[in-house]
Amino acid sequence: MNVDKISDEIMQEMFEVAFENQVGVYNNLSEFEAIVKRSAREEDILMEVTVTGMAGSPTMDDFKSGKVENAEQINIDDVRGQLTYRIMPENIVPLNSTDYIVTYKLAL
Repeated sequence: MNVDKISDEIMQEMFEVAFENQVGVYNNLSEFEAIVKRSAREEDILMEVTVTGMAGSPTMDDFKSGKVENAEQINIDDVRGQLTYRIMPENIVPLNSTDYIVTYKLAL
């Protein structure tokens, strides 16, 4: 899929749907928001997922240690082609005591 021709908004919507279907439903994770981050030269495309921690939802440490089911990569299948985002455990950071950001990188 040619990501140069896809807006950040469309890419974000596709990712959020895929994340919900592949990770959210299996891990009691419904409160999240994704934001696209493109590097200046657009060599790297990152997806930052802000997770609102709630009772029963995975913790930041669960993501870092690989305990969250189906979270290693997010696959998007679209009429335009396929995209795969891979988790970057080293870039998972806290926002406060319960909320955190999980970063995925587009595999080109």
